[in-house]
Amino acid sequence: MKPLIPKVKVPLRLGTGGGLAVVEQDSTAEIEQCVEAIVRTPIGEHIDEPELGVPDFAFRSDGSEDLLLDAVSQWEPRATTTITEDEILDLVDEQTIKIRLDRE
Repeated sequence: MKPLIPKVKVPLRLGTGGGLAVVEQDSTAEIEQCVEAIVRTPIGEHIDEPELGVPDFAFRSDGSEDLLLDAVSQWEPRATTTITEDEILDLVDEQTIKIRLDRE
């Protein structure tokens, strides 16, 4: 059995005992929070990895699905992603990322 390797839970919150809440490394929860961090980070925002993240999607009419898939594939190889797009009120596009983990 692999030992528990704690990673800080995102968003930051207090856990039991007054420390930060954690998730186990390589768990589904940890991979999901890594994918969420990628798609919520604008390119250039992360100081140590300026290419991490996704471009600004404002005023884009197409191609955002491919850009999201490329970013997740590049930065989180543990996740295989597909994206479905639903139009809401004919004005707003909602992106849903489904994650499938390939476990041995």
